[in-house]
Amino acid sequence: MKVPPEDRFSEVAGDYARFRPSYPKMLLDWIALTAGLKRGSFVADVGCGTGIATRLWAERGFSVVGVDPNERMLAAARGQGGAEYRRGDACATGLPDASQDMVSVAQAFHWFELDKAVAEFARVLKPEGRCCAFWNLRAREPLQLAYERVLGAHCTDWEEHPRGRQTISAILAHARTFAASEAQFTSSQPMDREAFFGRVRSASYVAHGLKEPDAFWDAVDKLFDEFEKDGMIQFVYDSVAVLWKIR
Repeated sequence: MKVPPEDRFSEVAGDYARFRPSYPKMLLDWIALTAGLKRGSFVADVGCGTGIATRLWAERGFSVVGVDPNERMLAAARGQGGAEYRRGDACATGLPDASQDMVSVAQAFHWFELDKAVAEFARVLKPEGRCCAFWNLRAREPLQLAYERVLGAHCTDWEEHPRGRQTISAILAHARTFAASEAQFTSSQPMDREAFFGRVRSASYVAHGLKEPDAFWDAVDKLFDEFEKDGMIQFVYDSVAVLWKIR
């Protein structure tokens, strides 16, 4: 039985909070500057999960609320503080009409129903408000490619969900999208063995779709051994973003 998107990360909230990467400063700089945000601007971080991006926006002096449908993820976010968090989803945030200068979505827009999310974001945004969506996407480097081969061999729903670039294309093609801009930056995540295993566990397709768990974790262990240097490996990310207005 398929697990609905809002419940897919319930079992991995702790690993998600500890082992998922942050986002590059240059990416947030670009979004804030291009969107014309100022200290005190109102930002809704929808699909906030454990609050990784929510806290980054709050650290910049914005008035931020993180919104997520998953109580375990919200509990992890609240445990780290830094912002206000509330339960809601992309189709029903619970936020007031015309209240936000920006709706931000980090690593989550591919889970949304596009038309319904766009309608909800249009409702909560101020007239000149903008939406942004961004992802850390694994760069096409030997370690990441080898890792994806492991995922493809062992995870039943690895290829079922659209990724960031496909979702950006869908956003840009949407009838209500205008004044769109795109950007890409490079970031990296060094990991020791514990962090690498935690990062792997934080993926929903690992939590819910392993064919043979023992064989999968054996392959992950061998992958670390193959690519480690001085006890560390490094994921390199293409951090991609799109910023747009809604008609």
